[in-house]
Amino acid sequence: MNMKKINIFLFLSTVFVLNSFSQNYIAKYQNFTSEECDSVLLIFNASEWFYISYYTPAAKELNIVQNGVEISADNFDEIPENLRKTKYPPYNLFTYHNLKENEYLKQSGYIIKAPMNRLDWTISADSSKFLGNYQCLMATADLCGVPVTAWFAPEIPVTCGPDRFWGLPGLIVSVKTADGSVFLELLSLSKTENKIVKPQVANTVTKEQFWKMKKEFEAKLARLCSSMNNENMTITISSSPTTDRDKCLLE
Repeated sequence: MNMKKINIFLFLSTVFVLNSFSQNYIAKYQNFTSEECDSVLLIFNASEWFYISYYTPAAKELNIVQNGVEISADNFDEIPENLRKTKYPPYNLFTYHNLKENEYLKQSGYIIKAPMNRLDWTISADSSKFLGNYQCLMATADLCGVPVTAWFAPEIPVTCGPDRFWGLPGLIVSVKTADGSVFLELLSLSKTENKIVKPQVANTVTKEQFWKMKKEFEAKLARLCSSMNNENMTITISSSPTTDRDKCLLE
């Protein structure tokens, strides 16, 4: 299938979707890359979708350095029992997309608001396979320098998918990045009476504001750790520096 035919196919599919696919559906995905992810849900119709993932973090052990030697907190009597393992509460992360308003909201500590940004997909019309009950076509794209492979089902004529993966003429059934950071696959799909409600948040930030606040927070955390250190004990919190790819992932 040449690019002209693909573009016509995309246009006709989009027109069909917006005019006839108003029923709400709920899709459940399996996340193969995170043991802490309990479930992943996508509630969608032709023009908007709400994606949410639920996490239960495992307990984290503190590592203490005394006189240059790393000591396990479990064997360090001076550390209170309740601090030896830090148990974080369950949390969830969401994204919301609205085609008509050309807007997405992303939860990442703060609520980020920005225009929608579709990946530049290339459809391989000659590559097809069944995933579950759906015959799917393959599409590839570049995600911030990392190759992405997705399989979508044209018989489910919506343009959405999990998280930031959308923009194909059919529901994305499976998506995987070459670096292994993302691997999601559809488990079930059904109609739902649940409504898609746009998250009502008092304050949103732009991507630029988010990265500025993140940098300020990391500097504040570094100062706090420095003030807690003494000659016998050093507490360090490592944080990878923000890169252009990190910023790209928020698009």
